[in-house]
Amino acid sequence: MKLPRWFVIAALSLTLLLICALGTWWLVAPYQTAVRFRTMLSAAQFDGASKLLANGFWDFADDGFLILRSPAGTVSLSARDWQASGKDADLPIFSASFRELLTGTRRVLAETQFGKLVFTARVRSISYDGLFERGRAGWGLAAGTSNTGPLAIRGGYSCPDPQGGSISVAVNGEEISTVPAYFGSGAFALVPETHAAGQRVGWAVRLLDADGSVRKQLAGSALVPGT
Repeated sequence: MKLPRWFVIAALSLTLLLICALGTWWLVAPYQTAVRFRTMLSAAQFDGASKLLANGFWDFADDGFLILRSPAGTVSLSARDWQASGKDADLPIFSASFRELLTGTRRVLAETQFGKLVFTARVRSISYDGLFERGRAGWGLAAGTSNTGPLAIRGGYSCPDPQGGSISVAVNGEEISTVPAYFGSGAFALVPETHAAGQRVGWAVRLLDADGSVRKQLAGSALVPGT
């Protein structure tokens, strides 16, 4: 039985349109996922971004730091570090290679003060691939104090020395503690001895290299929160 010519042409046209639609979706969907993920990071919507992550999740630690836990590694930064990277120019989407077009993926680069992180976007998910490039500044330090509960000095650092370094914390001119600063980036939180509520204390945090040289230093004062 010979099919009508119009039927054959219509069937072939419909098949071609379907193939084109699926191909367009295969190329565009990963890009749209990447844009959505980038927008969430820019707006500090980490809960929403976490739902897109296929191999990890965001978690807020008790010390106020945002942690990305993943088989590709653990990143610990303050939420402000991520919000500071929220400009489109700092979260580029790489131009897709031929291989990425075939596999339906698109890479996203997120830049923070501690380094550049790379993610791979797919049709419906994002995976964290690890640290792409360490921060240009090399040595980095951020520190501050809590405004509720007991006085706590918290912060984050980046250490480009494979031998590591240390974090030295002083209150009212007296060193209260020294903790290791490991290669890469990390966070610290220290609670000094009890001070009277309403008392103003001075604090200083120093980032030292393996030889004890001061690489970064921050200082300030804070009122001890009421109990």
